[in-house]
Amino acid sequence: MHSILTNTRRPDVTFYPNGRIDITARVAKMLDLHQGDVIDIADNGGLEYLLYIKYRGETLVGNHEAVCRQSKRRSRNFRAYSKRLCSYMFRFTDRKNEPFRIPAGELLTYKDYGKMVSLITRMNITYNTEPHD
Repeated sequence: MHSILTNTRRPDVTFYPNGRIDITARVAKMLDLHQGDVIDIADNGGLEYLLYIKYRGETLVGNHEAVCRQSKRRSRNFRAYSKRLCSYMFRFTDRKNEPFRIPAGELLTYKDYGKMVSLITRMNITYNTEPHD
């Protein structure tokens, strides 16, 4: 016998091969993300990857990569485009032509970066393989 739902954790950030990045309302609320904000990913030496707001939309001048827009009118889900960020995150998967869906972890605060959300690139779930009585 085997379980149908081996992983019940829903993804919060989705990276697409064409550079599209979808962010759920849960992550947007955690980061206080607004229309026009620019996102980025910080690499903590390969130990963890953190999504954060690099620039707030009201302070921007000119065109920028990874600018967040609402995916639908009156929605708290956001979408950004950055081929560089997607290519960087696709290093963790062997399926390069499919969307790469990642759950988000906890909210962290760093002095120089502000609010950051950890991205769970490796599922560190251990399953009990011992038979049950």
